[in-house]
Amino acid sequence: MAYDAVVLDNDGVLVELTDRATIVDALDRTYREFGVEPTATDRDALWVGTSPERVRERCAHHGLDPERVWTTRDRTVSAAERGAIERGAKGTYADVEALADLGVPLGVASNNVDRTVSFVVNLLDTPVGTVRARAPELSSLRRRKPAPHLVERACADLGVEPAAALFVGDSASDVIAARRAGADAALLARPGHDPVDETDLGTPPTHRLSTLAALPSLVG
Repeated sequence: MAYDAVVLDNDGVLVELTDRATIVDALDRTYREFGVEPTATDRDALWVGTSPERVRERCAHHGLDPERVWTTRDRTVSAAERGAIERGAKGTYADVEALADLGVPLGVASNNVDRTVSFVVNLLDTPVGTVRARAPELSSLRRRKPAPHLVERACADLGVEPAAALFVGDSASDVIAARRAGADAALLARPGHDPVDETDLGTPPTHRLSTLAALPSLVG
């Protein structure tokens, strides 16, 4: 079927995933800015997928301001990820070239912090009409996918109803967010990536892809 717009996730879709060592180092530096030598439990509290409650609980354990810690965390992790891209340790996927052939407006909706996602989008040869990502603040965790907020806002920016858009992501939260927003979902399963447990999805994705090169014929 034809779509009036395509919205994509960032990490694992446009750009390679960041290696664990880079994230661990950034989290350790975050804690050390506040005079704390971190443990594995401390790192877990600031890891991808955490909640405001976990952040506040761990910061209370150390007597730290959770808002300041999280803002520092996002700033430090973003700098580390952008540095990895600049060094060539984390690159955009070759198949992003297929986005130039879609012929419809493009947007990006990502749970990553906005500065990182905008950095990646600026590397693409294809114009992207909107970027919706997290502000570097603790409250932004409430608006992450699988909540529909980021997908809905990206569609609104592009001037299309979610029902006329396709959202492309590589995780269960992407598929769920698209469905909650009212958009079709394409689940991208890149070779070598951990497979998504589709029992977590409820409703299956509209499409399954192994590469973005399949998008032009899909979008129609």
